[in-house]
Amino acid sequence: MQTLFDFLNANPWIYAVLAAGLAVWIAALLVIFGSPKFLRKWLWVLLSLVSFTFSWQVDDNVALSIGLPLGALYVLWFWRFGKSPTDEEIAERGPKPAGDGPRGKGWQILSLRLAYLMAITAVITVGIWTLSDSSVDLIFAQGGITVADLPTDFRMMLDLVRYFTAGFMILLCGMFVLLFLRPYGWGKILMLFCTFSWLSFSGVQVLVTGTLDARALPVLIAGAGMLLAILLHQIADPRFTGTYLRQS
Repeated sequence: MQTLFDFLNANPWIYAVLAAGLAVWIAALLVIFGSPKFLRKWLWVLLSLVSFTFSWQVDDNVALSIGLPLGALYVLWFWRFGKSPTDEEIAERGPKPAGDGPRGKGWQILSLRLAYLMAITAVITVGIWTLSDSSVDLIFAQGGITVADLPTDFRMMLDLVRYFTAGFMILLCGMFVLLFLRPYGWGKILMLFCTFSWLSFSGVQVLVTGTLDARALPVLIAGAGMLLAILLHQIADPRFTGTYLRQS
């Protein structure tokens, strides 16, 4: 790993490219939610995540990858040069007037809010686990490595990654809180993303070690809870698009 840090320090332009890519993505999100050009905003957000990755080998054991944010760049291009939606498109796909939208029964609304409450709990669980020492120990234990044996620079990088991941979990939790208040159907896409990531992580532990380490249980429980939340959401409201259900 020290070779990787030596390579990065010898090529500081990589830091600039990474910072520029992050800035482009953040700018794309700002224009998506701030411009009337973008009607189905959640689809544009998914498009902003599309990237083209360049990878090369630093040495025999270390590879480096940098993503070019093609989706975010297209979003910015469309914001500047794309055609604005017509009045008919805005009426058909744009925001609906307050109180105008599909109506749901009491049990549907309650089920949707319960599903998003389960999602919030699962995200908080994984966020706390990410900040714990057991998360890092578990990952490196598979290779017979202890965190104390790692170079100081690498341990500092691990801490930054953990804090960044925890920050992402805070943002994700905030989105689920908003969806708890207004339970849109597209929230299931976020749930699916979390479920796949967490259950895959737990599955890899079993494949690599032949058993499930107790330190991975919080991730497995969170993934299972999120899967149940998806099923509950699907029963109450099978839609993925459209505005949220209102009390009938």
